[in-house]
Amino acid sequence: MVYTLKNFIADCRAALSDNSDSRGREQVRTSLCKLLIEDTFVNDNCGPNLEAGTSLLYQDEDLGFQIVAHIMEDAYEGGPHDHGASWAIYGQAVRYTDMTEWTRIDDGSKNGFAKI
Repeated sequence: MVYTLKNFIADCRAALSDNSDSRGREQVRTSLCKLLIEDTFVNDNCGPNLEAGTSLLYQDEDLGFQIVAHIMEDAYEGGPHDHGASWAIYGQAVRYTDMTEWTRIDDGSKNGFAKI
């Protein structure tokens, strides 16, 4: 059976409605893995023939989550960043991303500053 964006949205809504904590996010991650192996979804939303940039695929007004596709034209090197009180689940549709995990070494007492 083909797993579609519509299926993924329904699974995200169910997971996050039932569990707004790490359990729900883990269910979303598992569902994202199923979606990213679907060639039709990848070609339609993340494929090489699409314009580079960010596309909002879905926004859930009730639960406050978004599904976004980022299509990078060239290699990109971002710096360390914090999502604050929000969270993000990333999936890789094509090629690869090298990620660096940073460790904070200060005590976090200075607002807007982190020594890593």
